[in-house]
Amino acid sequence: MTSRCIAFAPHPDDEVLGCFGAIMSHRHRKEDVAVVYLTSGEGGDSSVSPLLMKKTREHEAKNVMSSLGIRRYSFLGLPDGGLEYDPTTVRVVADVIAKDDPVYVYAPNGKEPHKDHRTACKVISEALRSLASDEKYFEIRYYEVWASLDKFNLVVDISSLAENKRKLIRMYESQLKNIRYDEEILTLNRYRGNTSQKGSYCEVYDCYRVFSKRTERIGFRREEIHGNME
Repeated sequence: MTSRCIAFAPHPDDEVLGCFGAIMSHRHRKEDVAVVYLTSGEGGDSSVSPLLMKKTREHEAKNVMSSLGIRRYSFLGLPDGGLEYDPTTVRVVADVIAKDDPVYVYAPNGKEPHKDHRTACKVISEALRSLASDEKYFEIRYYEVWASLDKFNLVVDISSLAENKRKLIRMYESQLKNIRYDEEILTLNRYRGNTSQKGSYCEVYDCYRVFSKRTERIGFRREEIHGNME
């Protein structure tokens, strides 16, 4: 089945932290969603062995995917903390995209402080350019986790699902020991809601059409999710 969208997460939890609202928007429209974890987050806790951390975070991610009703997800097994922008990594990601041929692709933005996030942005963008042509394009939607976007052209109102998002973040229990991601991210979403005046809690995205030799920024849009998680 062709994916309507692929959400790329550098680590297990980024898909919920950064683009939960967009994923739910696609799900509410009955569109197919795939999630691809570039790494398994094995470096997420220095007090735990990488192997145990890998198993823990993959288990957490699988539970989150089940809660979201997403059956198609994968772990590419690239090194946590060592993601590289090189031809091999670009080809790995391009092969995933080519297999699914999505319309929308979600990626972290290029100003994120975590190196894996910045590298993921470059790798995914280059992979899309390698697959696009003068006629065929992909829409890439950059999301924010720890670096606020300077500009955005898509606002997703997640007000009706804000508490669902909080619960899903808390399912990544291994990552809440030192940083309360659930509170930090929902505070960002509340701030985005207040400043955009598009809802009480919002996510924002910077969106472009990617052709082989150029990109085109897309006009402003707003999406609102009604109801509860299915």
